[in-house]
Amino acid sequence: MSTLVSQPRADGAERPNDQRRTDKPALSVIMPAYNAGRFLAPAIESVLSQTWRDFEFIIIDDGSTDGTREAIERYAESDPRIVSRPNPRNLGVTPTLNRAIALARAEWIARMDADDLSLPHRFERQMALVRAHPEVGLVTCPFNIIDAEDRQLPGWRGICFQQELLPFFLLFYNRLNAHGQVLYSARLVRELGGYRERYLRSEATELWIRMVRAGSWAVIPEPLYAWRAANPNSVTKQNPFRYGEFSLIACQEEIARACGLNVSREEMIALRDFWVRFDSTATDWDHVERLLEQVTQRYSPPRPVRHWRRKVAVAQAGGWFSLAALKLKQRRFGAAAAHLRRATRVAGWALPHAAVQFLREYVAVGGHLARRA
Repeated sequence: MSTLVSQPRADGAERPNDQRRTDKPALSVIMPAYNAGRFLAPAIESVLSQTWRDFEFIIIDDGSTDGTREAIERYAESDPRIVSRPNPRNLGVTPTLNRAIALARAEWIARMDADDLSLPHRFERQMALVRAHPEVGLVTCPFNIIDAEDRQLPGWRGICFQQELLPFFLLFYNRLNAHGQVLYSARLVRELGGYRERYLRSEATELWIRMVRAGSWAVIPEPLYAWRAANPNSVTKQNPFRYGEFSLIACQEEIARACGLNVSREEMIALRDFWVRFDSTATDWDHVERLLEQVTQRYSPPRPVRHWRRKVAVAQAGGWFSLAALKLKQRRFGAAAAHLRRATRVAGWALPHAAVQFLREYVAVGGHLARRA
């Protein structure tokens, strides 16, 4: 079952910088880098300036041609916590991540992307959680969105509310929304075989599905990471929705495994669009409602959750409320009424609770739940 932890505290041991470390660190930070350009230095500095100090920082350059490797080497010369292990050639992110996992010496591994930022207390919060709850295998948090100049954009992403439904959400899309903000058990990720290379550009989604099936997870309900939305060299950020289609393969397979349903690619896109509140005028929302009902009836969580069916109904009603809110903004009152009827049908007697939950989430993210096609 999931764990909600609010602002835990812990201290990592300070390490001298005058000699290369030989003892085992408490945390391994792994970061693949490819042509990271001017975003590399801020990403590295955000790790080196963490309040938690007891870590090794494994950075693997994946055949960059813009000086990324040389910049990493300069940092490694000045800080003994940095372990630079460049690939002999460009291998791609998934093999690079598996290589980094094999090199990691700590019991816990934190991911980091070479164009994002970790907020100063990220590792402190996450390590406090896993030390207090060693049964947890995966830790995540919401994250802020920043532009190329480090300016924070409105809203945030990542799971915070209804975290106990994570296995259900992962049937449809990467509910963690990003990759670099997570921390996970080295033992668990190795037992599961690491990232699977055949899941091109969806390696994270597929791993999360296996992780939450095999162990417990936790959500720290505060943004501890900043995801950069403006790196032209990142395939995940050039077109997030196009990138997201790759994740649909892993979700499609999980629906087939867990529910015995064969869902088409077009149906997977429509289901994904519902959960990310992406309103397309071409979507048959009545069909989406029927698909959601079929999946819900057939799916059972990997571990028991109290009031599971009610919580899933509340989550689905929130999706319909969000789409209705968008239609109201567009003054399309008939479409808004149709979405409200769907919310009423799925929520049943839990409709008041669903409305309150929707308003809580809507206010928390600054009214950015609904997105237009």
